[in-house]
Amino acid sequence: MRSVQGGWLGVATRRGSLVRASLAALLGALGAAGTAAAGGAPAAARPAESAPATQAWLEGDAARAARELEGQTDREGVLNRGVALLYAGDAATAERELSALYAREPGWTPALRWLARARAASGSPERDATLAALLAAPGASGSDLLWAGRLQKDAGRLDRAAASLRAATQRDRYLYLAWLWLGDVEEARGRPDAAREAWLEARELHVGGDVLYRLGASSLRAGRADEARRWLEQALATPEGREREAEIRALAPDLAAAPEPLRVAPPLWPGERLTYTARYLFFRFATVEIENQGFTEVHGRRATRFVARMRSKPGFPFLSIDSRFESLIGDDGRVLAHRNSSRDSTEAPRQAAYDMDPATGECVAREVVEGLFGFERFPLAPLDQDGLSIFVAARALAASGASLSVLTAMDSTWKGTELRTRGVERIRWAGGDVDAVEVEAVGHYRGTAGFSGRLRTWISRDGRAVPYKASLKVALGSVVLDLRDDSLQRADRRRPGDPDDDL
Repeated sequence: MRSVQGGWLGVATRRGSLVRASLAALLGALGAAGTAAAGGAPAAARPAESAPATQAWLEGDAARAARELEGQTDREGVLNRGVALLYAGDAATAERELSALYAREPGWTPALRWLARARAASGSPERDATLAALLAAPGASGSDLLWAGRLQKDAGRLDRAAASLRAATQRDRYLYLAWLWLGDVEEARGRPDAAREAWLEARELHVGGDVLYRLGASSLRAGRADEARRWLEQALATPEGREREAEIRALAPDLAAAPEPLRVAPPLWPGERLTYTARYLFFRFATVEIENQGFTEVHGRRATRFVARMRSKPGFPFLSIDSRFESLIGDDGRVLAHRNSSRDSTEAPRQAAYDMDPATGECVAREVVEGLFGFERFPLAPLDQDGLSIFVAARALAASGASLSVLTAMDSTWKGTELRTRGVERIRWAGGDVDAVEVEAVGHYRGTAGFSGRLRTWISRDGRAVPYKASLKVALGSVVLDLRDDSLQRADRRRPGDPDDDL
């Protein structure tokens, strides 16, 4: 009897782990902000996670966050204060406090990571030694190697930059910027074949105008004029290419006019709310609600606020979740800001804030993972996306039959995503058959639970572009989102200008 019970519990445990892992994949696809390991119990919540310092940090007020953390003696509090000081521009104080922390915690990679960045910012004579220690540390991440490669590239240390960037691609082959910058460094080192190889790898991740322009210019220098022209024509048809049209035409003045940009504006009505049931195998384990909360202003531009909430089913035995994702999307379809908060039993607590400023051309990502602060700054993509906006963009593409390659905010960097319209398909929904347009999004990254980065969405063929169903491929099977019938009926009754619209 005991063995039978143990066998049943073992099966239940394995199924529970699969469901938890599948939910983690769904979280990663919507939030596009991290890939913490799933399946184990989350780390114990630390006081800093709900403290005023964390709120100030996520709002971008690093100076206030540092003041709130003054006097902290635990290693997390000291680290967070150092990171906040560095972000606020006080590299000297950050270096002093992080140096003391690293002397106290010499084996702790986060302390070494941020000490290296503080010393780089302050111009410390110990910068190179600290950087070398970080690159040799077993816990160094692909992001650390990417940051170091960019630092060395900007300083003109091309051999070191090439080594760091190549190591970054080996740690994470989906780092688009690592491949792009590795090509730049190899070109500057007089290695055109190695540069071309790196740029071709970048193109596999994102068919963008920046890498296509580089390939075109490289082909021209190599005397392959026809090949160069094909690259440059493709570049001109991309959002990045339209921003650097003058450079492209300087290389090929007789190129045809650039095609009209693809419209990816959000099609939801203000106030519309769509509710989905998430299922894996025969488990209906969560509810996902996506709502258009109307218009606001970001960086002087009008933006639509989209909010997605995910909650586990009450009493579901394998997990608990209450997470929120928010995207502010401009009228041209680009993301201007992203926020998320994941609090669930599939991974460590995580909060993130991304700010995309077209005026400065920079994306800034601030995160709190397991209570620890972190940030990255990287070049802004012209039609940048996040996980939630990809779901929205698919709706806009359904009627066009077009394809689109974009960069998606993921793990505080860019990962490539391709959107492709697959055609009309008759699917089963709400007890009947409906005609829907299938739009596939393929993300070039590997997420939790074996999430392949592949999202298929079936969208109504009318002007509402309502997603009936979505499917995310995971290691074993798929996570499926089914639109609730009553949700669509409510949406049909709502129109712009209704009294309960949240504008």
